[in-house]
Amino acid sequence: MRGAKNSSAGSKDRAAGRDGAQGKGRRILVADDEQGMRELYRQALEAFGYQVSLAAEGAEALEAHERAREEGRPFGLVVLDMTMPGMDGAACARAILERDPQARIIIATGHRGGSRQMNGLPSRVWGVLHKPFNIDTLLDQVSRALAA
Repeated sequence: MRGAKNSSAGSKDRAAGRDGAQGKGRRILVADDEQGMRELYRQALEAFGYQVSLAAEGAEALEAHERAREEGRPFGLVVLDMTMPGMDGAACARAILERDPQARIIIATGHRGGSRQMNGLPSRVWGVLHKPFNIDTLLDQVSRALAA
């Protein structure tokens, strides 16, 4: 699957060493235009106790974020793919942060720092997840963003 890779020992083996209730039902919104990546995020995060909602592009993620806030069930974290058709991750992050300055956002990208695309990120983005990533890296980024 493009964008993710297995780590050497395997995530299932490390799961035994982590708190199975790590996510404690915290809500995460993931937007990625690749179906396989959305499912990877869902499987990995739900296995560690997170509740995951998925969006296929930025406008859909923005709408889901707003709806969740209006319903009093906001997301604890939003993970946005940088490159999506229509509204990209940076534009979506800016729109979410305009409406919710306390939102916690991680951008996932195959681009390395220094590109014009990366320089356009809002300063309040909590982290950048570089593809390909392994499940441990994803979980570490998510844990740090939620704990901050």
